[in-house]
Amino acid sequence: MQDPVRTGATSDAGVFGEDFPAFVRSGKGSKTFTVDVPVPAGYVVVDSARKGDGYFGVNSVDERGKEDLLLANTTLEDFEGRAVMHHRGRGPLRLRVEAWQREWTIAVRPVSVVEELGRGAKGRGADVLLHTGPASRLTSRLHTYSHAYFHVEGQEPGGRDHLLANVASRRPKDTRELPAGPLLVQVKSAEGEWTLEVRPSKEKGSGRFWRRAAR
Repeated sequence: MQDPVRTGATSDAGVFGEDFPAFVRSGKGSKTFTVDVPVPAGYVVVDSARKGDGYFGVNSVDERGKEDLLLANTTLEDFEGRAVMHHRGRGPLRLRVEAWQREWTIAVRPVSVVEELGRGAKGRGADVLLHTGPASRLTSRLHTYSHAYFHVEGQEPGGRDHLLANVASRRPKDTRELPAGPLLVQVKSAEGEWTLEVRPSKEKGSGRFWRRAAR
């Protein structure tokens, strides 16, 4: 399986966490492991890929061995997704994978690999983008013809959360205020293809997208 991580660093990402050596682990089935590179306290990116179908879950594990934060939770076939988490730095980062008899790859990297949101983006499944622009309006769409749940959050460097999309319907769409950057925009629940469109708060934008490089 190929490394699922894309690169596209921007200097604004540095306020979320320091750089550190990349960690990549591949396996099959369910497994708990320790990230054996020095990961400083701060936000880190967790990329995950799973071949085939069935349930796939990735969780961080706390100091007591209990699941702490859900980083992947999907039944999408041949899944590739990205999540971000805050590592407290009190000990090594540990992750738990659930993937019955399926091959997977997990990559842990600094936030500097996250690509910019810009005027908009297209993707599939869970992802993280960096918003560096002014306060705007964000329209989020999940392109599906079946009833589905779509959830997008924003994360400030200091830890404040912003709900950017939270809707369940046959064709989920939500428009909300997007705070000024830097802000990590997390597509957290999206079982399918989606688009994010950024427009100025008080005037109409062009509605054009830039398309990110293929994974």
